[in-house]
Amino acid sequence: SWQSRRRADLPACVATARRLGVGTLNVYPTLAPGDDPAAARAALVADVEAALEARGADGPLLTLENALERPPGLAATFDAWLSILKTVDSPHFRGNPDAANFIACGDAESLAQVARDAAPWVGYVHAKGVVPFNAELHAREPFRRVWEGKGRWLAAPAGEGAPDYHELLGGLLRA
Repeated sequence: SWQSRRRADLPACVATARRLGVGTLNVYPTLAPGDDPAAARAALVADVEAALEARGADGPLLTLENALERPPGLAATFDAWLSILKTVDSPHFRGNPDAANFIACGDAESLAQVARDAAPWVGYVHAKGVVPFNAELHAREPFRRVWEGKGRWLAAPAGEGAPDYHELLGGLLRA
């Protein structure tokens, strides 16, 4: 996790991933309350670029997951997420679209955009589902994580609730 006030040492994370033989290292960026989004975005880009320099020729692929946070966030919306990928512009830094996060942030239309506009930038797909918060379901299954995005949501296994992964993955395969 990378946060604007508690920036992860991404080059050190890359070094650890290399030692462990990890092939993919996910970056999950969040914006601390009150922080300037433009300054935080610039810091994130600089940190990712430093990590890419540290990765060498055989280091892990770095991926950027769209964060589950209230927009604007750093990568809560499709446009913000893709903009960071395009700014860094490296074959070793790709997107990890978490469709459930886009939905919970109120950006459900982005699923079609991922397949249409971001397929070349995708390096990994994070699969989980979300369902609108239901107190009765949460009482029966308290292990389900509660998310506050645009509304309240409960975590669900991929295939339960939203998104429709057949549609999303099919779109990526056709792109």
